[in-house]
Amino acid sequence: MVLVFQGWIGYLGDCYRLYASSAIAATVIGRSLSGATIPLCTHQLHEKLGGMAYLYTMLAGLVLLTTPIPFVVLRYGERLRARSMYKPAAG
Repeated sequence: MVLVFQGWIGYLGDCYRLYASSAIAATVIGRSLSGATIPLCTHQLHEKLGGMAYLYTMLAGLVLLTTPIPFVVLRYGERLRARSMYKPAAG
């Protein structure tokens, strides 16, 4: 996960040169919010799912669902950046 986040931060810095700090800050805020809220929910999830094995299986499944994101960005990133109103000027 650390490698994914480091790569994502580098990608944002390269894509949005002028607005890189804002893009990276938004990413850090999102990561911090998820890191702060997931531990608050684990007790309720543990009770509802019936055990730690199911809880960790569910969390691992969520992580696996995010696995294709770097490949999607690699495949469609250029089109997405071209549509962005924050794209850097040519030159």
